[in-house]
Amino acid sequence: MDKIFLAFDQILGQHRALNILKKAIKYKRLYPCYLFTGEEGVGKKKTALAFAMILNCDNGYGCMKCISCKKIEKGVHPDVMIVEPKRLETTIDQVRELKRKLSFKPYEGKWRVVIFPKAETLTIPAANALLKTLEESPDYVVIILITKNPSLLLPTIVSRSQKIQFASLSPSIIKNILTKEEKISLEEAEIISRVSHGSIKKAFDILNEGNIKQKRGNLVKIDAIAKKGSFREIKMAATNLSKEDTTQLLTFLNFLISWYRDILILKAIGKDDLLINYDLIGEIKRRANSLTLEKIIKILKLVVECYEAIKGNANKELSLEILLTKIGEIQ
Repeated sequence: MDKIFLAFDQILGQHRALNILKKAIKYKRLYPCYLFTGEEGVGKKKTALAFAMILNCDNGYGCMKCISCKKIEKGVHPDVMIVEPKRLETTIDQVRELKRKLSFKPYEGKWRVVIFPKAETLTIPAANALLKTLEESPDYVVIILITKNPSLLLPTIVSRSQKIQFASLSPSIIKNILTKEEKISLEEAEIISRVSHGSIKKAFDILNEGNIKQKRGNLVKIDAIAKKGSFREIKMAATNLSKEDTTQLLTFLNFLISWYRDILILKAIGKDDLLINYDLIGEIKRRANSLTLEKIIKILKLVVECYEAIKGNANKELSLEILLTKIGEIQ
């Protein structure tokens, strides 16, 4: 591999995105603004920092060993600025201060690189100020906007940016990262890699919450209560689940979504090699045989709606009680 791409070697599963940046560096055709989009935890910010390293490396290729690369890695390079939101918003004052700083040429490197890790938090006044900054951007400035939701940005900012889509990571990549960095069994890493939706951040979040076996063990139990449980049993199950921390409850609902997804896949195409909860194949087959395809789709939709409702701060106990009751009615 060409040495100028050395800093990109640490980025996994993003060949298309990296190739775009490699060509821009190789042919010296850099855009003044890049828009990195894709799910959280797939390497967007890490790629932005690696890009900054290559642009400012003392040796010219992102060696990760020179003073410049080390400073960027530690977050202390004067020409690489990360604009984090304050109290959930990126304000116009922050953008104005940024514009003032960008009026000066690079102190140590060749480029001044600005990274907005949560570009969607830009307020309207801040976004308009940033747009003006882009229009007047010096030729030594590269701005990188990072967001999962580009639709939340001003269309005029999006149109002035080179959009680069980041892919979700494959389960095999996530599994390899987990087993290398954590003391975790291959079986547990396999399960987490399949339910983390291509995000290494989500994978580590699930791992750090703990009680993975217990959460997955509750799948069959909750499914059975929803199927045959009395009103009292459903209410008790909803009450017990609602006592969980919201983050942990969302993780459980994520597992529940994977459970009904597996039932749907087995019912629709009959392939068990695509299952997430492959170790529960016996229970999944029994449920697939007891439900029609239409009913499985309805149940899966209900669980997703409950997940989104609780994520949006809906009443946990009431949302769960409604979910389990409606699943029972569909049986």
